Amino acid sequence: MGQSNYDDVNDENRTDDDYDNDDSDTDYEDMEDKWYEIEEDYRNRYSDITDDDVKVEPGRFDRTMERIGRRRGKSPGEVRDEIENW
Repeated sequence: MGQSNYDDVNDENRTDDDYDNDDSDTDYEDMEDKWYEIEEDYRNRYSDITDDDVKVEPGRFDRTMERIGRRRGKSPGEVRDEIENW
């Protein structure tokens, strides 16, 4: 019972971005695959996105979403949702 209270307190201090970091590597691989499918359309819609923003480091698509988010004033979670729902 004490552990449950401890978890509840910690969850109160977590942000959406903390939960975003809980994703597995497979999720990021799937997201990266989806990105390559939609990248051209996404960049056409958001023309301020730069080549540096969308550079993908192997196994670190989370960083790409962070850069896109900073450029667009969005959280990485919001960028992820856009890509998933494109």
